Amino acid sequence: LCARDGGSANDACAETPPDATFVPRPDGAIGGRWREPDEPGGAPLPSWRPDAGFTVCPAGWSLDRDRACMPIEARCEGESEALPGGACVPRASPTCEENPLPADLPPDAVTLRVRAGAVVEGADGSSERPFASITRAIESAAPDAWVLVAPGTYTERVTVLDRALHLRGACWERTVIRAPADLAERGVVAVVGASARLDLGDISVEGPRGSVWAEGGASLVASRVRVGPSTNVGFYVGGAGTRAALDRALVRDVSPNAAGQNGLGIRVDGDASLTLRDVAIVRATNLGLATVGAGTRVEGERVLVRDVRESGAAGVPHLGLRALDGAVVRLRGVVIDRAFTAGVASVGGGSRVELDGALITDVRPRTGLPSRGIYTELGGAVVARHITVRDNQGPGVAAYHPGSSVVLEDATVLAHTSAGAYASDSAALILTRVELAQNVGAGVSVNMGARAALTDVIVRTTRTSMSGNQGHGAEALREASLSARGLLV
Repeated sequence: LCARDGGSANDACAETPPDATFVPRPDGAIGGRWREPDEPGGAPLPSWRPDAGFTVCPAGWSLDRDRACMPIEARCEGESEALPGGACVPRASPTCEENPLPADLPPDAVTLRVRAGAVVEGADGSSERPFASITRAIESAAPDAWVLVAPGTYTERVTVLDRALHLRGACWERTVIRAPADLAERGVVAVVGASARLDLGDISVEGPRGSVWAEGGASLVASRVRVGPSTNVGFYVGGAGTRAALDRALVRDVSPNAAGQNGLGIRVDGDASLTLRDVAIVRATNLGLATVGAGTRVEGERVLVRDVRESGAAGVPHLGLRALDGAVVRLRGVVIDRAFTAGVASVGGGSRVELDGALITDVRPRTGLPSRGIYTELGGAVVARHITVRDNQGPGVAAYHPGSSVVLEDATVLAHTSAGAYASDSAALILTRVELAQNVGAGVSVNMGARAALTDVIVRTTRTSMSGNQGHGAEALREASLSARGLLV
């Protein structure tokens, strides 16, 4: 080919300087030579090791013997759940008095009182003549009034339409709003409309068809609340301009409908936004936190998703957290423990999940579906820093289809039944300061035009599959590409 009439491209046979390090040649060959460790620009010394994995854990996390950061968990009593970082939620109420005054009650606030079993005739909302139902108090409330609810169980649907209101219980342990048996509408507590604003606190909400519901541009703040048991969805925020904040709260025991669908702990869609602070989602079904649609935003810190249950319904995903069709989720301090098809998923162009300080563990399907700790497809993206992905069935992280990507920084990917990190069909992996250990088949695998860029990465103790095949440190197959700067296998 290099003869004058050989037909090669003009630069295909250019000479490589004899002292050059390895360089790619235009014809696909490798030019140059290996440099010994004692030469300038030479190979690493045998003692060299990239600075991969965690160096410092986030506050409230500690480094274990597998070089993985794990959250410090508190011992929690009763129905409280341990959050990443050492707190419990909901925290135990200090008191549960008959006539409590909220600590943030303004001096000039208008108050109305409610007590279960109170005499209906002559009730005016005073301490002496409280209303027997929350609905009756809301009907009588002036704008921005405070409705103070005594301990007890209130079987009714509470609706706030086009008004501002504060609704506070005596304590979440003993102040319960429960759905009527014949409830046909969505939401046991519902706040609806662009001028509707509800401050909800120190209360529990139980019932079907969505326990707490905000839509139509409403604003909702829920603090020190327990939501569930429920069906379909525990906490829903939907519609353009709808805003909600959930603070120091537990969403629990959300069951699917009769067809096995839904059962979502929290759902946010339709260009709505939600802020989470110290929130646990426990024993939801199919999805712990579901976000859908362009413009939909969720952000927050210290979030637990645990025990996402499987309904077995055909075609229903079973995920800890999902961003779908352009939704964006940004969370700090996250634990996703015991899901099924994936711990975290980002699906569709514009969908994005950003995590800082996270543990994703024990994702194991029971219906024969494939599973992953983290996955993206159809153009979705996940960016995760200070993250441990461990003990999941299937790949630790996986990306599929053009435009999809997973970016990991300061991470440990440990003990999976398939590759530690996998990409196919032109997706991308970008791994910086990552350790991948005790995975099966390959530490890093890219296939079918996918690409991986590795910086300061360690791949160790990769095991063969059950059939005895593979066991590779890093591989690129079928027109895929892999580049590395600082890689130890």
